[in-house]
Amino acid sequence: MNKTQVPRWKKDWQLKVFLAIVATAAGGKLLLESGEMDLAAAGASVRGGTEATARSVFANCLNGQGAMMYGVDTCNFCLAQKKMFGDDFREINYINCDFDRELCRQKGISRFPAWEIQERTFYGLQSFEQLSLQSGCPAPNQ
Repeated sequence: MNKTQVPRWKKDWQLKVFLAIVATAAGGKLLLESGEMDLAAAGASVRGGTEATARSVFANCLNGQGAMMYGVDTCNFCLAQKKMFGDDFREINYINCDFDRELCRQKGISRFPAWEIQERTFYGLQSFEQLSLQSGCPAPNQ
């Protein structure tokens, strides 16, 4: 090999870096065009990413308002309510009345799901819009 030739490993490394940059740029462009990435929402949040999503912001707001959801494991409407929040349900203050029967009895909770928001109780599956009206938290788009 003479002094002007570039070693093969160096060419391969440069090609791999170049392809990685191109693939990353193309992937970002596709995400932007498909609506998977919304740069305005929560400081460039990515759906499914670690940044806050509109739904997690909503769940955190409900938490901050002291909203409580009461439910039981056998309630299909409770399961549907949890599913609406997806992974962000972990931010919701949730009381499982199967395990905390005394508290639920003291609160007068006998139907599920039940939401306690600003000292008022709302029964049944609540839409994000209904929870927003009751709490003052901005509802995410469903």
